[in-house]
This record gives sequence, structure tokens and C-alpha cells, in this order.
Amino acid sequence: MKVNGFNVNVCSEQPERLIRFYTDVVGLQPMPQISPGAFLVGGAALLVDGHSEVKGTATEPQRILLTLTVDDAVAEQERLEAAGVEFVRPATKEPWGGLVATFLDLEAIIASWCRPARPELLISSGILRPLKELGAVAQACNTPPGFGKDQGFRKNGPLLGSEDPNLRG
Repeated sequence: MKVNGFNVNVCSEQPERLIRFYTDVVGLQPMPQISPGAFLVGGAALLVDGHSEVKGTATEPQRILLTLTVDDAVAEQERLEAAGVEFVRPATKEPWGGLVATFLDLEAIIASWCRPARPELLISSGILRPLKELGAVAQACNTPPGFGKDQGFRKNGPLLGSEDPNLRG
């Protein structure tokens, strides 16, 4: 079977509120040509919509975990904390070498900023594509500073603003 794309749908009783959160606070790139609640996330889309069977916040927030791979998880955590977003787990180095900072969205769904330990392995395996291959898509995503021209992520080196050796990549 060949899968041509992948989307994650997050349903809400108040989708407009959640759409504003992912646009204005998290800073995801909207895809209005798809729907008002569609966001480009790497090579996939996050779709926020209403659903008649969804009431209130998530009762099992661990059931679906949204992981957003970024260049600097610490800086993204600081940016969202300044906007009032609750982090249930600060940026922490994982046993596999990556760095993860976990927050809750407005529906109590768990989302994480993740900085992979070795992004070049994700690229060589095809999970991530180098920015030079993404062309117009990468430009449309308003690629953050620090992303390498050819590899898509800053390789090696400490995270910006971090002197803690546990937060080094």
C-alpha cells in the first residue's frame, strides 16, 4: 500500500478557539486553501474542526500526542510560556538523545516540541526531507532561523541560551 499523505484531525467543541491557539500562540502555518483549521506541520497537516460528539476537554490527553519537531525546543518553550501556555514537562533530554518539552493545548491535548538527537538520520531515512527538496513548501512555511540550507536542522552544538549539559543536543 502506498500512502500519499498524512493528516491528524483534532476535534473540538469550540474549533475557532483552538484554531486561534494554533495560529496565534503556537505559530503554525495556516493552509486556508484546505480549510480554516488546516495547518502545515512538516510534510503533514494538522486539521482542527468541530465534531458533534466532542464535549469539553480531552479526558485522556495521553491517547494522542502531537510532536512538532523544531530546531530549538528550549526557545519554543520559552516563547509559549511567555504567551501563558502551560508546560507539563520542561525541555528534557531523552535517553535516545533528543530534547522534548511538553505542553497542553486548550483542549488538554498533549503536544511536544522535539529536537531530534540526530536529524540527519531522519533525513537519510526519508522521515524529514532537506529544505532544498521542499522548494516552495519550505518557503511557504516561513522556515525559522537556524534551519540549515541543505539539511533542514542545525547540526550538533548546544541549544541556544543553554549552559546545562543535559540540554545539549
